Amino acid sequence: MATEKTVLYSQDFIDTLLWAVPNPTLILDKDFNAIKANNPFYEQFETSVSAIDSYSVYHILADCTDLSKVKEFLDRKEKSDNEVESNNPILIFRDISYLVKVKYLRYDNLSKELIVLVFENITEKQQQQELIRAAKEKIIESEDRFRIIADIQDQKNFVNELEEKVKLRTDELEQSKNFLAMILNSADFGIASYEPIYDDSADIIDFRITYTNADVPQNVGLTIEQVIGKTCKEVYPGIFENGVFDKMKTSILTGLRDTYEVKVPVKNGNMIWLTAAIELVNGSLTITSKNSTAEKEAALNLEKMNKLLNAQNEDLASFTYIASHDLQEPLRKIRMFTSRILEIKDENLTSKALDYFATITATVERMQNLINDLLLYSKMDVEIPKFTRTDLAVIVKQVTASIDGDLDENQVAIKIGQLPIIDAIPTQVRQVFSNIILNAIKYRKKDINTEIEIAAQTDYINDEKFWKISISDNGIGFDIQYKDKIFEVFQRLHGKLEYAGSGIGLAICKKIMKHHQGYITADSILGKGSVFCIYFPYNDRYS
Repeated sequence: MATEKTVLYSQDFIDTLLWAVPNPTLILDKDFNAIKANNPFYEQFETSVSAIDSYSVYHILADCTDLSKVKEFLDRKEKSDNEVESNNPILIFRDISYLVKVKYLRYDNLSKELIVLVFENITEKQQQQELIRAAKEKIIESEDRFRIIADIQDQKNFVNELEEKVKLRTDELEQSKNFLAMILNSADFGIASYEPIYDDSADIIDFRITYTNADVPQNVGLTIEQVIGKTCKEVYPGIFENGVFDKMKTSILTGLRDTYEVKVPVKNGNMIWLTAAIELVNGSLTITSKNSTAEKEAALNLEKMNKLLNAQNEDLASFTYIASHDLQEPLRKIRMFTSRILEIKDENLTSKALDYFATITATVERMQNLINDLLLYSKMDVEIPKFTRTDLAVIVKQVTASIDGDLDENQVAIKIGQLPIIDAIPTQVRQVFSNIILNAIKYRKKDINTEIEIAAQTDYINDEKFWKISISDNGIGFDIQYKDKIFEVFQRLHGKLEYAGSGIGLAICKKIMKHHQGYITADSILGKGSVFCIYFPYNDRYS
């Protein structure tokens, strides 16, 4: 069987074809077994999906008269591409005559050949032809026998009636055409058909626009009427410069599908991005296109922001190196030489001088702690740690074990309730619990034993479910007006000599919780204690 004219169709196009075609339509595989049909076929041939599924066309149409003619026609059709309509067979089912039209398609997803049978109801046409023939014979007979004006008038009325029926049928076909046009015009993408134009040497020099919906010319400020029948050189000259014409020409020559993305100017001086696909259909090109300006600009902006972020990360890496080496090196030398002076134990050093050296040592230590905390705070925006299954009970035990000396020295009792398992970054969550518990120890009351309680429960924020972990203490507390300020970098509620610290610990906790798509809050009563609540997204897998 010849394949030069075989067309590649997509699944969506075949489904749309079945839905839009008003005539009964049956699709067969190469062995003439049914694959699918449209509703008009099921209705007019009084059958169903289950009754045709995988059955031979000859089984499905067994009740039709002249089925043998269809078989002979399909056998001939399989060996040639001759589509002369007068050779098509006529089937009769329930006294209704159908002209059988056959088309071979290549179904691209399944990579196999399909056969489409379209059944055109020609009963009315045959009846009309018979009526017209009878009318003509009657007119001739009347003219020969009677030559009476009244008979002629009767025949005129009869012809008028036939003409009215033909007009009604024509209107129905026009409605079907308009319906299909409405579907194409209401699509949220452009679709147009282009016919190649050849020169005397059979080379493609241009394309003529044979069909388009409104979306295509609207992109460049034109209407359908301004482009239909025109050549691309007349209305879309830019395609000869941006490579689109070459892609169209190649698709005609190779029959291969292609895509492209181009930036084109519009009438107001702006530029738009178009994304399109080219497909060869019956010797012409069908191009579907979409205005992708918003998506493209978003992608370009994201690329720009990524470059900016990479530059900032490089700057941060430089800062990290400086903070890790250049800033800390002088501090290490100050501590070293101060330590050596104190080791000499010169009798000339007064107690006041020794106090000065002690102050220098404490200040250097505080400065090193501050630098280390700044490094930790800045690295959180660069590193991409992995979320894993994390048991908070295990995390809290690890934290209390690491500060066991502080707990014993300061007579701190920690009561730990049942804690959940979550998706988290273990090292960061450990840092959160460590900072909050150490703060509770630091800001304890001197005259009573410190008590810390850790508990868990579920809670909702903006209709989203979270695990709420509360860490409460009976320490000195703070003024509630500062409940947000304490999470800012370098914000301290007490003097640096009164309570040691860098003022970054809670800011680190806030950033860690942000990385976990969670929250951290604080509540307190001055003189009675504080409650810190951390919220982790609830995960049903660990419930």
